[in-house]
Amino acid sequence: MCLDTVTSTTRDRKREGFGWKVFNPCGGVLYGEFFGVNGCHNQKDSPFRKGVWLKSKDNHREEYPLGFHIFKTRADARSWSRGQTVKKVRFKDFLAEGMGNNDRRIIVAKEIMIL
Repeated sequence: MCLDTVTSTTRDRKREGFGWKVFNPCGGVLYGEFFGVNGCHNQKDSPFRKGVWLKSKDNHREEYPLGFHIFKTRADARSWSRGQTVKKVRFKDFLAEGMGNNDRRIIVAKEIMIL
């Protein structure tokens, strides 16, 4: 999931909030939304843990900073999820905001915590 239109790229370490993130469940563990496209076996991705701050890496290759993509509304996350798991997350260290995936509002943040 990417931003088609970027409306803000102001990094604001103090900005925090809540949103909705799509995850791929595999064997009772949550992974990123694109994990396990070919099944859950022999994957090298690290699982996401609930209640722990998770930090994204930055590859400096996008027109906005790389981070976790979070839907502003649960309805948007569910409509995009294709049956995957949708969880409420808390975010901090705001990186960007914009529209993506058929005009859904998306926030990009450096850190998330699954609630």
